[in-house]
Amino acid sequence: MVLKVFRLLLALVGLMTLSVYGQLRLKERHPDEPASYTFNQRFSAQNALEKLKQIDNSLQNFRQLTEQCGRKLPKEELVKIENIGPDAQTLGFYNWVRAVEETVRKQEYQIKKLEYD
Repeated sequence: MVLKVFRLLLALVGLMTLSVYGQLRLKERHPDEPASYTFNQRFSAQNALEKLKQIDNSLQNFRQLTEQCGRKLPKEELVKIENIGPDAQTLGFYNWVRAVEETVRKQEYQIKKLEYD
């Protein structure tokens, strides 16, 4: 999950280049949408927060799947799988998503504050 967010941030950096005049030049990344849409909509804080809700929901589904499979698989098999322990699936999943969510909110706030100033 954290790796997906990191990849998204790398894609954002790859999307942007600065011209010699300091102007932002956007590169097309998707054949069905202009670069300005990708930059302003797909990589918006609002869209990132919506995607975090999807990730959070997926983690909840993974937790339910773990509970069901945990009763059917031998312990030797379960120990080979990462992030199935109760600590990861309760505190970990919750805190991982919230850390990314609050980082996005903080960055959005900082950007708005700089624009205002």
